[in-house]
Amino acid sequence: MRRRLQAIEDRLQILNLLAGALISADTGDADYQRKMYSPEALMDRDGDVLQGGSTLASIMLSTDHQAAITDGMAHIGGPWHICLRDSEATAVGYVQILVSERSAMPVGLGNYAVQAGLRSWRLTANRWELAKNDGAWQIVSRIIRAAPSTEARALLCLGGKLAV
Repeated sequence: MRRRLQAIEDRLQILNLLAGALISADTGDADYQRKMYSPEALMDRDGDVLQGGSTLASIMLSTDHQAAITDGMAHIGGPWHICLRDSEATAVGYVQILVSERSAMPVGLGNYAVQAGLRSWRLTANRWELAKNDGAWQIVSRIIRAAPSTEARALLCLGGKLAV
């Protein structure tokens, strides 16, 4: 029973960590990003590889990222398929980045305010490798591939098929 409860707690911690990863990207929270990545973490975004938790967190403060925040980007992710292996885990799923569609005709919805719509700027498949150290989960690596694509589909399958 204790093992099952620990697995549930681990999954919840991972889900919160990944939700925070997307929210912190939209708010430019470099401190959160620094804590969520292990010091040696790497991110491979379509073959562009960056390494080091501090390096990855510094993306939040870059001029390009701050401009995207100002323009109103919103990361939407999940649902995440999580495979736990003691103090290691893998999570796979989609991340979609939405942006305001300023040039579109405003849209009304029921009695809600009329406003510009949104459009999907990018859809990606993501594979997160995580490790638990001192009771806390951190991201060790994140691989991102544009979807739909053969590479994205392969990334979503853990070793050829989803683990149950």
